[in-house]
Amino acid sequence: MIHERQVRRTESRPASLFVFEVVCSTWGHAFSVKGGQDANGRCQRHNKWSQSQAQAGQTVLQAARAAGIDIPTLCSHPALKPDSICRICVVEIERQRVLQPACTFPVAEGMVIATESDKVTAARKMVLQLLFAQRLHYCMYCAESGGSEDVECELQKLAYRYQLDSWTFAPNTLKRWPVDASRSHFVMDHNRCIMCRRCVRACDEIVANHTLSIRGRGARTMIIADDDVPFGESSCVSCGTCLQVCPRALSSIAAARTWGMVQPWSELPRRA
Repeated sequence: MIHERQVRRTESRPASLFVFEVVCSTWGHAFSVKGGQDANGRCQRHNKWSQSQAQAGQTVLQAARAAGIDIPTLCSHPALKPDSICRICVVEIERQRVLQPACTFPVAEGMVIATESDKVTAARKMVLQLLFAQRLHYCMYCAESGGSEDVECELQKLAYRYQLDSWTFAPNTLKRWPVDASRSHFVMDHNRCIMCRRCVRACDEIVANHTLSIRGRGARTMIIADDDVPFGESSCVSCGTCLQVCPRALSSIAAARTWGMVQPWSELPRRA
């Protein structure tokens, strides 16, 4: 249950600033946080309500990050426009009928948000279960698999965070997705793709090469190059930007590192 509290605008506060409250219900009751998280990513408890300021035009995700509050994402990236694809970042907002994606929902005056309520956690677990069931995500066989502290794959990191230790929906092991190894330095393994479309958006927004796009619908959706030609025959310039933004840290990324094609995210341009 989320406590209601009216936050009123004061004359001394600039009109461009909003006050919002973020609520975390990790232990089954609501309390406010302001950038308070422990080493396990859980919200620290505070006895009193606290307020955070946000700039006008910010999304809930941007405002939360500015306040030091972690909201998990898969499709969102600081260098890309928000697209609200993965639904991992959903939060519970007071007076909203359904959960809302934090990456695109605008923050407003007096907004009260639950980032880790039971409802939010259940929704995120369901999304993760569906992602793991959609294709062949066998972490134990992946070169990028690691422990909860050092894993680079964002999908596996979220599986650790929400304690997914088994499949609710078994993946179709008879279905084999293509692996495109026509490029010189890295491959595209569709078996491990989660269709976050980061690579497509990065190719458009950062590189402006417009090579990557989408084919198909639903579970048959795939990333393609140009008019669905092999990547090695496409207009791909092998810049490696798609690898840098990929949340799955594909196994081919290790080979790409040897060519100096993969750099830390901090070196990518960030949107204002």
